[in-house]
Amino acid sequence: MARRRGAVDAAYELAGMAAQRTPEEDRATWAERKVAQGWHAYAAGLMDEGRDAAAVVLAADVPTSIRARAWLVTFEAMGQRILVFVGTALALVIAVLPAAIVGGVFAVLVHTVGAGTGWTAAAWSVTGSAVLVFECYLGTMLLGPVLEKLEPAGLK
Repeated sequence: MARRRGAVDAAYELAGMAAQRTPEEDRATWAERKVAQGWHAYAAGLMDEGRDAAAVVLAADVPTSIRARAWLVTFEAMGQRILVFVGTALALVIAVLPAAIVGGVFAVLVHTVGAGTGWTAAAWSVTGSAVLVFECYLGTMLLGPVLEKLEPAGLK
């Protein structure tokens, strides 16, 4: 009921309490409640907690159908983590690539003028860093007005 109302954190906690209060001899019901807790944790964005709830079920002696649902919780949480990692890596590459290109072009120019390897590397580093600082400034200036509109205090 709590999850349908949008309180997925509360649903996660309630499922955990229900599993704790399940009689010791009723392992199937306990496992069902732990799997439900895992799904609620996943829905709330608590990937580690969801995986932990599923891992407890996988370690227990429970029916195969419940173990299969516990594996699904684990795979969903892993897939979510992989997507977040790939998205973060892609954002990092997109952010660093212009700085690396500009720094590299400047380093080639410095090297052709006759600078040594150390000065060339220093020129590349300083130029690339300056470009990254400019990208951060530009991103802040462009996102500032958008985030101001989303501030809860500013909503009427």
